[in-house]
Amino acid sequence: MTFLFLRGGVFSLLVAAALTVSNPAAAETFLNGLEGSWSGSGLIKTTEKGNQENIRCRLVNSIVGSGESLRVSGNCAVSGFVFPVVGSIIADSASSYRSTIFNNVSWVQVDQFAGRARGSRLTLVYKGRDRTTKKPVNASVIIAKRGGKFDISLRTTDADTKRAFNMGTIKFSSR
Repeated sequence: MTFLFLRGGVFSLLVAAALTVSNPAAAETFLNGLEGSWSGSGLIKTTEKGNQENIRCRLVNSIVGSGESLRVSGNCAVSGFVFPVVGSIIADSASSYRSTIFNNVSWVQVDQFAGRARGSRLTLVYKGRDRTTKKPVNASVIIAKRGGKFDISLRTTDADTKRAFNMGTIKFSSR
């Protein structure tokens, strides 16, 4: 799927950003419970009118230092396209986050990737540009903890129609 290949880096970026957080203040509230080996699956679509496709992810999350960082390493696969998921997010405070995980997504120019945590949810907003199509990319990622598991929900704006739509949700459990 060509569109997915072009957008795969953005999707990889969103998943990685959703799974990695750092700073001692945030570690006490949001990082706890995200370390370990995880597998996730769900349905995802890359355009507003696109078909939903199965997605599968395998991740290893590890706390670095004294809890100030959670490093994520793994991959996800959609329609035979496998892409890496690696990176971290920096907590500016217990509730304010910004991302620095764009080293594996060379075809995306990042303008902003930041958000807030509240309780068992972290919401990150991404703004950037697809280097191939030159179109803006706007998306949000919500990580929701749920009883020893977590979900990642993705929402974006279709570059052609300019309408927001839910890309899908990936449900993770310990493996």
